[in-house]
Amino acid sequence: MVRIRFFAGLMGLMTLISSGTAQGQVVPGPPSDTEVIPELADDLHTAPSPCRLWMGAEYLLWWFKNGPTPGPLVTTSPANASTPGVLGAPETRVVFGDEGLDYKGHSGVRLTLGRWLDTDQTFSIEAVGFLLETHTLHFKQDSDRSGFPVTARPFVNALTGGEDAKVITAPGKALGGIDIFSDSRIWGGEANLNGCVCRDCQLRADVLAGFRYLGLKEELRFSQSSTLLARGVGSFLGSPVPPPDIISIRDYVETNDQFYGGQIGIHGEYHWQRWTVDAVGKVGCGLTSDDVEITGHTLTTDPARRNALALGGLFTNRSNIGWDSHDRFSLIAEVGVSVGCELTSCLSLYVGYDFLFWGDVARPGDQLSLRVNPAQIPSNPLFGMPATAPVTGRSFHSSDIWAQGLTCGLALRF
Repeated sequence: MVRIRFFAGLMGLMTLISSGTAQGQVVPGPPSDTEVIPELADDLHTAPSPCRLWMGAEYLLWWFKNGPTPGPLVTTSPANASTPGVLGAPETRVVFGDEGLDYKGHSGVRLTLGRWLDTDQTFSIEAVGFLLETHTLHFKQDSDRSGFPVTARPFVNALTGGEDAKVITAPGKALGGIDIFSDSRIWGGEANLNGCVCRDCQLRADVLAGFRYLGLKEELRFSQSSTLLARGVGSFLGSPVPPPDIISIRDYVETNDQFYGGQIGIHGEYHWQRWTVDAVGKVGCGLTSDDVEITGHTLTTDPARRNALALGGLFTNRSNIGWDSHDRFSLIAEVGVSVGCELTSCLSLYVGYDFLFWGDVARPGDQLSLRVNPAQIPSNPLFGMPATAPVTGRSFHSSDIWAQGLTCGLALRF
């Protein structure tokens, strides 16, 4: 009986072992120190590394603060007006210049390049540069062959203290016209060091500090021409000019402003799913260097095409023509907000709004004065008279400028 039970037990154990082997059941041994779980190994190889670089390219559509003018620049009156073109006369109407110089919209581009300095993305450096196109404002008014309509440039007569006007065209007296051009362009760049002060899964805030540069170039040009008709009489350097001679006058002012300084600011980001909201504010202070150039001339041309040239136009004369430079402390400020959407894990599309302020810049219209001494105007009959009124000298005036507008661009991270 004992042997039977022993062999029965042995047969049962062998049956159990053979059954487990057939089903592929293997009793696991103790894990070795070098064993790697396949699923974990795949995750380690495919886990994305944090982005170290980013770059952006934006299209800008900005508007500037209107350019200043010394006052209304072009007027008109009925042909029978007793004081044609003179401001304050009931029949005088302002044609151009009483609301400043509207440059409309400026297109431009802005490029950004940045890099994280550590794997935790706590510190980074960033460089930004932008350029807006040169936008030209153009006003033009010409007469017909009879000299209609009356076109004039108003000024304040320094000899009398009253309103006066330089008539360009008038029926039966002079035909011609006036062109006024004004150009404006702004550009700049900056380099900043950014440091994270707050961060969680959706919100991040950084402070920044760095260097800022801005440039602004503007021009204001007056070009007028009067061909004398039968009843017209002109003047050049105090002498009469007969018909059909041509009298041309040009005034030109150019300003170049450049800002160099430091800035500080704060930049915040809020993430929600594929969307991002960015906001940034910056304040800077530094040195603004202004260069101002004023030129002008008066030219006469007779029927034989012989020319005579004199220094000075209407608003420009020997006392204010020349080049000057000024340096002074000024402030800048910029705010911007944008909304972006992730197109891929590395590429985002965003749109936004920016506002830029720059204080104490030189603009062309501020450098001219409507108060003119006729004794300094080459085309005035009183030219060369002994100075009985203060001579208009070169003066420097500054104002502020702002630019605001829309942005649209792409950001790439890798």
